[in-house]
Amino acid sequence: MNKRYTHYGHSSFDKASFHEVKNQIGIPKPSGGLWASPDDTDFGWKEWVSESNLDTNIDTSFSFTLKEDANVLVIDDITKLEDLPKTDSGLPLPIDIWTFLDYEKLAGIYDAIEVCITKDNRLHKQLYTWDCDTILIINPDIINII
Repeated sequence: MNKRYTHYGHSSFDKASFHEVKNQIGIPKPSGGLWASPDDTDFGWKEWVSESNLDTNIDTSFSFTLKEDANVLVIDDITKLEDLPKTDSGLPLPIDIWTFLDYEKLAGIYDAIEVCITKDNRLHKQLYTWDCDTILIINPDIINII
């Protein structure tokens, strides 16, 4: 059985609203794509929102699996960041405490990127703003809506 993911904030997937992944200036997290958390994690978006006391709607969601041939980069250990393409922060001063992956280059290789913070908590510091176990869908064609 395929792993199941849930996206919070929308009740359905609208491919026409999907935006391609772009690097951001000063933030080691890309814009665009579709963000979700694996259902089998102990610390996904729903848990993070609850722990952070955010006033965010987690009652609206939809679930999906990935197509069998999806090419997913799984980052579950800080050492996996070493060989991935990087970009600079885009700021005038270097930010050495975070890793700025080049998500636009990765989008040419992978269909999705799954970051497993619960497997290696050091990833939270290195990939600042990836706050919980998360998958970023880069290619919307890999989604199987449940």
